[in-house]
Amino acid sequence: DGLKWKMVLEPLPTNFLGYTDKSLKAKIIKYRISDKFVEIVLDQTPFYAESGGQVSDKGYLQDDNFSFKVEDVQNKNGEYIHYGFLESGNLESVNIVEAEIDISRRDSIRRNHTATHLLHESLKDVLGDHVQQAGSLVGPELLRFDLTHYEKISQNQIFKIQEKINKIFLSNINVSTEIKDYEQACKEGALGLFGEKYDDS
Repeated sequence: DGLKWKMVLEPLPTNFLGYTDKSLKAKIIKYRISDKFVEIVLDQTPFYAESGGQVSDKGYLQDDNFSFKVEDVQNKNGEYIHYGFLESGNLESVNIVEAEIDISRRDSIRRNHTATHLLHESLKDVLGDHVQQAGSLVGPELLRFDLTHYEKISQNQIFKIQEKINKIFLSNINVSTEIKDYEQACKEGALGLFGEKYDDS
């Protein structure tokens, strides 16, 4: 981490707009080039940073003569660092880029994220309210759900859990995202997961 950042603009936290925008124009705040990756921080981004077991978005930062493939995004103290590879052009000659996520990948991750919540609820219904999430991995191809339970889950219980989830899938309920004040969301039935950190909204 000893490599120096090349500052382009005054540093400020990255404004994450990924709930509403899949692509947007963004200014480069700073960058640095290492043997492994190029790292770029933008003033705003549609890219979700890896968090809470969910993998980050991938995609591109582009300009007329510039193309950067984003392979990973990490949130370091409010700065979203886009890790990737320069495919064409150079960073010295670009200030504003079109930041665009891989939408089909994001949609796959979103489906698996929703499925983790359906799985959690179904586990509680079948096994009991003591079941808690103890970790997870949410990616585009799969999800992993770690849980606390006092005995091996039987084949019959697994069948019941699958049946509950499949019923929900087949009812094809519309899923929407709303950003609300934390306390208001809890009053309206939103569930907070133990060990997760939540913002004010």
